[in-house]
Order: sequence, then C-alpha cells, then structure tokens
Amino acid sequence: MRAHAGDLQTCRQLLERRVRQLVETLAARVKSRIDDGMEASTAFLDVQPHAVALARAATESDVFEAFLRVEPDDAQLGVTSNGASQIRSLVTRLSESLSAHSRHLVDSFGIPDPVIRAPIAL
Repeated sequence: MRAHAGDLQTCRQLLERRVRQLVETLAARVKSRIDDGMEASTAFLDVQPHAVALARAATESDVFEAFLRVEPDDAQLGVTSNGASQIRSLVTRLSESLSAHSRHLVDSFGIPDPVIRAPIAL
C-alpha cells in the first residue's frame, strides 16, 4: 500500500503532537511534585516512567523523520529492507556521535552523582 503525502504529513503531525503533549505533562508532573516540596531529582525519578514514554515517543518521531529523509522519493508506511538497514545505520551513527555528549545530557537533568553511580545505573 502506497502512502499519500497527506498521510505522511498527518503521521508527522500526530507524532509531533504526541511528543509535545508528553513534554507538557512531564513538566507539569515534575513541577507539581516540586511545588509540594519534593527535591527536583526525586521528583524526576518519581515520574521516570513518563520520561521513558517521552523518550520513546521522541525517538519514534525522529526515526519517522529519518525514514522520510532516507527514502524521500518513494516514502511508504511499510519499511523496505534497504530502508530499514539505512535507518539502523543512521541510528548507530547518531548514537555514536551522541555518546561524546552523554555526560552533558545526563547533567542537564540535574540527577545527583550518587543516583548516577547507583548499582542499578551501571
């Protein structure tokens, strides 16, 4: 089944809306806990399942965008084996380039070092 450009645009908009909604609700949940007197790091840990859902949604949106860039002339909702291979390659390259910045990304969440060094985090 071939996807129409409008279908792809609708998919893009829905994925973006999902990410925005999850960002907003995650921020509201963290803020609510902080307003109730919880420390920021504890508040974030308390809503970690929501943060994971946001990470997954953002990744799915990014993969969708990458797929459209990989096969712009023949974009279908079903991924071809060649397209899937290219997406895996792109994700690997992006992950490798991101790893150099991982400590800065972790620090941006304000998670205390003892939590980062906890046995479950290793």
